[in-house]
Amino acid sequence: MTKLLLLALCASRKLPIIFFIHPGGFYSMTGRSDLFGPHYLLDHDVVLVTINYRLASLGFLSTGDAVAPGNNGFKDQVSALRWLRRNAAAFGGDPQQVTIAGCSAGSISVLLHMVSDMSKGLFHRGIAMSASPLGKAPLPNHQLDLAQKQARILNCPTNSSRAIVDCLKTKTWQEMGNSLLGFWDPDVGQPRFLAVQPAEAIRARRIHSVPLLVSQTEDEFFWKAFSKSPP
Repeated sequence: MTKLLLLALCASRKLPIIFFIHPGGFYSMTGRSDLFGPHYLLDHDVVLVTINYRLASLGFLSTGDAVAPGNNGFKDQVSALRWLRRNAAAFGGDPQQVTIAGCSAGSISVLLHMVSDMSKGLFHRGIAMSASPLGKAPLPNHQLDLAQKQARILNCPTNSSRAIVDCLKTKTWQEMGNSLLGFWDPDVGQPRFLAVQPAEAIRARRIHSVPLLVSQTEDEFFWKAFSKSPP
């Protein structure tokens, strides 16, 4: 009877969730299980969730207006967090115990979620490893110049935002592989992932009041050394 009761209690207990955002500079990598699987966490009572989101021009193209305001990749992450809140209980997770974690670009994502109004209430802790969106220069509020460069690379017109976007929509995902690294969107009457500079939001205490662990990853990008030619 005691054993049956214990099993019933374990079955009804909802586990804390780790929501992992993969690295890759916002233009590469993936959250698939062979790269970011649960192996290290198998002996712990947690639920691991890894995601994919739109990268490069597909995720971050910005023309500075309503045609392509930008940050679709971050909005994908928000959509995944909203999905998690609705469905966590179905796979044993506790929607009130969500820790967002990431390294490199994933770390930047975590810290931006900390100051984005769009992400409020969707997570309860953060772990940011080895990268930050804060720097000497502010983030750009649009990257029309990069959108035009992407258009020129793919032989698209650059005379208007609509011409750029309509042409790029005819290209395959392989052709769209040349990336844009922009992540800022102007106020064009649509929901905004980032409304102010991250540093400004932090100074104004407009940051979500949740525990945050900040660290660095060891040997990040070490594999680049193997692709260098010997002197």
